[in-house]
Order: sequence, then structure tokens, then C-alpha cells
Amino acid sequence: MDISTSNKLKPITYNEIEKNTGLFNEKIQLFNIEDSKDSVDLRINIEKAFDTNDKVTKKFFDKFKSIHKKLQKGISGIDKQEDIEWYASVILNRLMFVYFLQKHFVIQNNPDFLLAKFEIVRKTNKDYFKDFLLPLFFYGFAKRDNNPFKQEFVKQYGEIRYLNGGLFYPHQIERKYYIESSNTDPRSEKYLNTVISIDAEVLFEILKFLNGYSWYLDNRPMKEDTDINPDVLGYIFEKYINQKELGAYYTKEDITEYIAKNTIIPFIFNKLRNNGFTAPDPTSMITYNEDIIGNMADYIEQLNDFKTLKFLYNDLLSELSVLDPSVGSGAFLFAALNILLPIYRKTVFKLKTFKNSHADDIWLQTLCQTLEMHSEEYYLTKHIILNNLYGVDIVEEAAEICKLRLFLQLASHLPDITSIEPLPDIDFNIYAGNSLVGGLSWEDLQNNYTMDLFTSANRDKIKENINSLSELKHEYKIVNEQIVQLAALKEEYKKIQQEEQNEERLKQLKDSIQFLEHEINSQIKVGIENPFHWFIEFDYILKKGGFDVIIGNPPYVLANKIKEYKVAGFKTESCGDLYGYMIERSFSLIKDLSYFGMIVPISLISTDGFNSVRELISNNSDKCWSSSYSMRPGKLFDFVDKHLCIWISKYVKLSKECLIYSTKYNRWNSEDRPQLFPNLKYVNINPGIIYNDSIPKIGLDIEKSILSKLLNHVSIGSQTVSNSDSIVYHTRKLRYFVQFIDTPPKIIHEDGINRPTSELKTIYFRNETEGNIALAAFCSTLFFWYYIVYSDCRNVNKREVHSFPLDFSKIDDKTKAQLALLSKELMFNLQNNSEMKLINYKKIGLLNVQSFKPRLSKVILDKIDEALARCYGFSKSELDFIINYDIKLRLGNDDSNDEEDSE
Repeated sequence: MDISTSNKLKPITYNEIEKNTGLFNEKIQLFNIEDSKDSVDLRINIEKAFDTNDKVTKKFFDKFKSIHKKLQKGISGIDKQEDIEWYASVILNRLMFVYFLQKHFVIQNNPDFLLAKFEIVRKTNKDYFKDFLLPLFFYGFAKRDNNPFKQEFVKQYGEIRYLNGGLFYPHQIERKYYIESSNTDPRSEKYLNTVISIDAEVLFEILKFLNGYSWYLDNRPMKEDTDINPDVLGYIFEKYINQKELGAYYTKEDITEYIAKNTIIPFIFNKLRNNGFTAPDPTSMITYNEDIIGNMADYIEQLNDFKTLKFLYNDLLSELSVLDPSVGSGAFLFAALNILLPIYRKTVFKLKTFKNSHADDIWLQTLCQTLEMHSEEYYLTKHIILNNLYGVDIVEEAAEICKLRLFLQLASHLPDITSIEPLPDIDFNIYAGNSLVGGLSWEDLQNNYTMDLFTSANRDKIKENINSLSELKHEYKIVNEQIVQLAALKEEYKKIQQEEQNEERLKQLKDSIQFLEHEINSQIKVGIENPFHWFIEFDYILKKGGFDVIIGNPPYVLANKIKEYKVAGFKTESCGDLYGYMIERSFSLIKDLSYFGMIVPISLISTDGFNSVRELISNNSDKCWSSSYSMRPGKLFDFVDKHLCIWISKYVKLSKECLIYSTKYNRWNSEDRPQLFPNLKYVNINPGIIYNDSIPKIGLDIEKSILSKLLNHVSIGSQTVSNSDSIVYHTRKLRYFVQFIDTPPKIIHEDGINRPTSELKTIYFRNETEGNIALAAFCSTLFFWYYIVYSDCRNVNKREVHSFPLDFSKIDDKTKAQLALLSKELMFNLQNNSEMKLINYKKIGLLNVQSFKPRLSKVILDKIDEALARCYGFSKSELDFIINYDIKLRLGNDDSNDEEDSE
């Protein structure tokens, strides 16, 4: 059956099944129930088949990092260390790309091509880097066969397939370090005349290192220590390089898919609706967590209207722009590609059914003819990469790896890799630069950056350059698409000659663009080396209103930790975190009625400091979806303790009303991770339960009802006093119970002296009865639930403690007496079940700390919740919900007062 006719849009992960049936059968055998001892054994086998092997990845990266450092030491002629590090990545990326190809016999049918040529070059006493590698890149892969300099190279080293692609054009580092020579043939590549050199022995060691691996283009699991697939390149970069410094974390596929599908597909449906076409409202698909991919597939499957299909392909899909402003190695762009490709594929399949009935439609006939000349999968993938995907990252190596992975992804869609077609140039899709520093527009640049430039005579010249650059980039894109189509037609000399003319124009355009970029950026100084001026690089998109979809995982870094640059002109500056600024920057780049989705810390919805960010979002969205995630027992980011939130918004500038949907605070065990996102449940948040300016983390209507009843009471904080004999103590640390006590815990230093803890906070009440009632309430499961709903789920702060609603005057005398008695009983029980634990603190030393076990007092806690339920008028089902809240985790884990890992 044709893939395009399948009912669902989920892409086949193993697109090489037809070519590698042995591998597929090998993996299928792991699912054999007869070979598994029990269900657990079967699950383990399945995990072995399809989980990324962290051990293999880590082992490869450790060696890769060593090679990278060695290459840096072997590079000379570059005077800046950051340029040396960047250029080492450029060279390794090119070499790895060649290895992915040569191991599939693409280059001279030789899987050891680079290593074999090293011996040939050495025997002729030539320099491997300057006399072979650079000509291989700039001539061999980047020029067509009729280029005289390529012909000269081929005579020496054999036939080399033309690949094109920005990967093999002179890099900006190479353009920076070259020698001007009046003797250079104007037709030759002037950047071959470089001051850069690389030690041949170092290159030889790198080639031997890379030669020891099996380079697979499909995303197969890494069974052996020597197996490498394209995903490894992104995985090792985002997981192991400068995570803490950059606030960058490896984002797993389930996260990227969830965000991508719930932003891209809703945008498509709404764009169709807004242009007068019949399409479903995607709001409920996100809210009720429907199979939105399946809904998209069913919609296209049922489309029998040529006008709608033509609009969907030509005006919607082909124009759709997806941006990740902190792209890293491209995880979110790959998720977008995996969402878009099946939609394109299915749309094309339906369009082709109209070929005969619409023979007079030139657009359709041209599209069908073009598709027939290509591998359809390859053509559509290239089309998406060129027209739909955009990214920026502050780390140059990240942008390089992202482009490399996109090239590899493209190559993997060829039915026969040995027939690889020329690669696209995506240098104007993926950029290196600081997304937060630079101009959104000419006016923004003048308003937020103080520069003498703007009062000088250069202003008009710079404006002229910017306008010229915008026109050139638009023309470049058009010419690039023309070349793709012309190359596919494979017509004879006249058409080939036309290709060459277009290609020469393409090169002229790129040279002009890069010259103007250099001229503009050298004149516009904003205090750092790598500002990113959005109105220069993405002017064409911004003039259309902005990006259609913005997704990603921004850096989580406190602004005061950044010494290299300062942001300017941000309304959210008070939040003090880069991820808040990135959200604001995204909202300034997005088109009206478009979609935004990011994974960020939970502080976005629950911390006072982020009020400005929440206000920005709510004032510019008509619908938002917030889902929250714990860091225990399972966590979204491996090896990183972060309470997280996935936020999705439908952007509407200056919206009059914002509907917010939320989920509960999700906890899960690692083995249940596959069901985490499929089981998400949203509930509409009424404005009346947005308390403390926090978005409540609830996912059921019964929780809305409980909150409404709670908020009929005044807060406990309004009934406290500044000092009294009735004291309640609490620690700021949280696990599965909140710890409130009437006596400070014992903490004995190794010298025998009892040490009070600075983490202990005090609350004073008017009398003993009210103090005991409050103590009972704070220890209750009800308060634990309330705390989780509104807090950052990290520290027990005054904000949540004092805001807890409980009006002492509304409690009858009998219930007051019962709560006071239960409070004393609970305190006795906690003391009786406590134990002393030896804990070694780095700054203090060895302490013997009294550790409480509230889970052993659950019977008393349930009685407290029953008494409180009468105070608020809870129904039986509401009380049952509270008593059983998170009961499996709370009773099945150690709930001692050990500190949580620091964020």
C-alpha cells in the first residue's frame, strides 16, 4: 500500500525498512512474546529495541570531545580561541557528513574514501588540508562537473559527486582568514588561499577515529558501541555541552512532538477556516487531547475539493514558517518536519488524483511533473527544510550541527543513497546569533541601543543596504527553488546551460548577501559580537506579519549570571530569567492568529516574579494551554531536576479575553513515560480561581469546585499576629508531604551542640486553639494539594502558607475542638515515629538530623481532612478526591525531611 494512502500521518521511523529488512526483522524479533519470560521481560526487550542508548552516546562523545580538543591544538593561523573552537566544529561536521555518505558507498564506491586519499596525498608531499580537503569541499562537492577547477581536482583524485549545500561553501571563518592575492584566477575559489592550516597528523588521527564507527543514516537504535546515527549528533551536543552555563537541555522526542503537533496542526486548521474553507475547530483537539495527527489525516483523506487542496499545499503549507529562536541542534525543527512531511505527502497524494480532471491547471501539472522527476519523499523533505523551518542559536556549533542534521535527514529520504541529489543551501534558514540582542526593526534598534551611528551620515547608507539585502534574499530563495526544479528535469544541453546561468546568479546573490551582511553588521554596533537583527535576516517573513508557529526550549538562566551582554527594551525584564525574555521576543516575532509553544520552568505559572510574562501572554492570547510536570519520581529531562511547564498559546494581539486551560501537576514513574502525554487532561480555568496571580495546576472539574469553595474563606495570613506564644513552625523543603510542626526539629552537630536551621520559618497566632487548628490544616492533604496547585512545587513559601483560605470564624465550636485535638495527636505521632539521621553537609559538616515520617500518620491526616471538609462544605466525592490525592506516591516513598536537589 502507498504510504500516502495510510489513514494516519505518523511517519515511519525506519524509512529504510525496504532496504534493510535484516535490521527490521532483527528488531521485530525482540518483540517475540515466546522469547520473553514475562511481561516485564518483554517490556525490557522493547526498550532495548527502540530506546536511545545513553551509554553508547556518552562513550562516543567522550572520545569525540577529546578529538575536538586535539583538532583545536592542530589548527594554526586563527588568532581567536572562539574562532578556533568554532572552526574545529566546522571541519568535524564536514568530515562526519562525508563519513555518513562514504560508508554507504556514495563517494567513489569507497567506504574508506577520506582515509585512502590521505595516503595518496602524503605520497605526493602535498598538504592534506589545503591541497585536498578544502578543494574537495569548495570544488568537489560545491561545483558542477563542467567547472575547470573541479575538473582539475577530479583528474588527481577521481570523480566527485556535486552535492551543493551551505556545508561545502566557504564558511565565515574561512572568509575571515584568507590572503588577498592579485594572481588568483577570478574564476577560482579565493578562500583556498587561506592563512589557516591544520596539522596533517592530527587530521589522520581524526580520520582513524571516525573510521572506527558504523554511520547509519536512519535513526536505528545503537546496538553496538560503534553504531552512530544522525540523532546522536544532536543528542551529544544538547545533553553534554555546557548545560548549566547555557541553560540548555536535551529535549526528548515526546516533548517536541507534543508541542509541534499542537501548534502546527491547529495553525493549519485555523488558517483554512479564516480563509473561508471548511475545517474543524482545533481548540477541542488540544483541550481534550484528541489524536490531532489522526484528525488531520482524516480531514485530508475526506477532502475532495481541488480548490481547498490547492490552497492547502500552495498557499498554506508552502508558506508556513516555523521558528525555534533557541534552536540548539534542531530537536524542535525535526519534530516540525515529522509533523509536516506526512501532511505534505497526503495532500500531494490527493492532488495527484485531480491530474486528469484538471489538465488545464498549469500549477497542478507542473507540480505533478516535478514530483515524477524526483524521489517524492526527498523532494518534499527538501521543500519543507527550505520553506518551512527556521532557527537561531547563540552557540555557533549548535547552528552548524542543526544544519548538518537537516542535510542527513534529507539524505535519509532517498530510496537509493548512491543517487543523492544536490543539497539545498540553508544558511538563510539556520543562523548563529543572539536572539535577545539586536533589532526587531529599524525603529526598535534606534529606541533600545545608544549608538553614535544613528546621528551620523551613515544612517541612509545602512538603510539602503538593509533594503537591498531583503530584496536579494527573496530573489535568492526564488532562484534556489528554480535550480531545484531545473536540476530534476534532467533535460539536455540547453536546459543544463540554463541551470549553469542560474547557478552563477545564485552564487552572485549569495556573495552580495554575505557582503552586505558583513557591511551592515560591521556598522551596526550594539556592544556584543553576535547580535541577531531579525529585521535584517528575516525581513521577508516579518513583512508578512511574522512567523506562523514559534516553538522551542529556551535557556533557563538568570539574567544576572550573564556577563557578556545585557538585554534592552524588554517589558518582562523584572522576571530576571532569559526564558521570560525569550517568550517576549517570540511574541514580538509571531504573526496574529498564530501559535506559540515552549517548555519552560514552572515558575512561569506560579511565581510572583513572572507576573509581567503572564500579563504579556494573557493580553496577547485568546486561548492558552498549560500542562505541568514534576521532577519526581520521573522527570522530563534526564539528569536534570526541573519542575516544568509546557505552555501553548494562540496568539491574538491585544486580545480582549484569554481562555486558559490547565492540567494537574503530573507525576509519573519512568516506566510510565510513554503514556504521560497521551493521558493529559485539561480543564478550563475560571478567572475566579486564578489566585495569587498563579495559574492553578488542576485537571478535573472537581478540583475547580473545591477551589471555589476554598476561596469563599479569608486567608489564614489575615488572621495571624506579629508575635505570640502560639507558634507554628515549618520548613521550606518539600517532598511528598509538607512539614509543619509545633517544636523545632533536633539538629545536633558532630561537636554535640544543637544547631537551629535557617530553613525553619515561624507563624504566630492569636491563641493556642487557632494555632492548633492552623497547624492541623497545614499538615492536611488539602493544604498539600492547595500548595501544589498554586506554588512552584519547590519551596514552601510565605506566599502559599499565608494565602491558604481558612476562616476561623466560620468553623463551628465542635469542629474547632476536634481539629485542635487532632493537631496534638498528630504532633505526638510525628515525634514518636521520627528518627535521627546522619547527614553530611558540604558547608557545615556532619549533622544528626531529626527526620519525620508523615506517611505513618496518614490515618490522623485523613481525620483532619474530614473535619476540614465540613468547614468548606465539601461533597463526599470532593473529600474522597482530597484524601486520595497522590496517595500511591505519598505512601510509597520515603517522605523524610531530606532536602530536594537544588535547581
